[in-house]
Amino acid sequence: MPDTSHYQPHMSVVMTDHPAWLAQKGGRLRMWRRVDGCIQEATVTDAGRWVAGSSSDQDPQIIASISESDQESSIVVRRWATTDLWEAIAAGIVRQVIRADQARKLYSVAAQRLGDEYTPSFRGFPSAQQVLLRPVQDFVDCGLAFQVPKLKAAAEWYVAAPAAPLELDVLANQLGEIPGIGPWSVGVIIADISNDFAWYPYDDLAVRRGAQRLWPDYGFPDKPGAFARRWAEFAGKNLAEFTAVALSGIASL
Repeated sequence: MPDTSHYQPHMSVVMTDHPAWLAQKGGRLRMWRRVDGCIQEATVTDAGRWVAGSSSDQDPQIIASISESDQESSIVVRRWATTDLWEAIAAGIVRQVIRADQARKLYSVAAQRLGDEYTPSFRGFPSAQQVLLRPVQDFVDCGLAFQVPKLKAAAEWYVAAPAAPLELDVLANQLGEIPGIGPWSVGVIIADISNDFAWYPYDDLAVRRGAQRLWPDYGFPDKPGAFARRWAEFAGKNLAEFTAVALSGIASL
């Protein structure tokens, strides 16, 4: 377990890791469909502070709170879980292999060209039904040639899936049977919908970079396998929380 005695008190950040977050002046904007069918809107500043939302009863969940004492939290990470399973699946597929900034770009292009309009300036990613109906070339034109076979396969599974929510372990097993969705994508998808970052593939480059930036003196190795072993030892029983902190975008502790 790392020494947290030097952390700045009450550091708080809202995660904007999902590629649906659009860059705008001074921050990022996201809209998404909630379970009740309503559209949720939120704005987060570049400093990671939540400044606006369309519903005060839909605050971002605290997913990590690392304390230096029993009385005072030093780091708090908040995040809105993705409540639409298809949106999480699509995002997990789009994020495969490429950098996070490139995934945001491709996700945004596909949404703006092919998705449903939420407002005149914001569209959601194409639904599973739209993915099945649209020709492959539409997605190729959006830069998703690598991802489109996987999106099509996932959409076929999704439209045939039970309407009732599945237990996370059952869902993970079923997602892993979809062609083109491997363990990395399964972990990303489950973490996205559950906000439980123990599922997240913590040998991922983004976790490695975050860990090396935030804890430079710990000597984390560069190779994924060696890093994963060291990271699990470092985080201990707080693996989900420390992984969320590493991914949160906090510049320093």
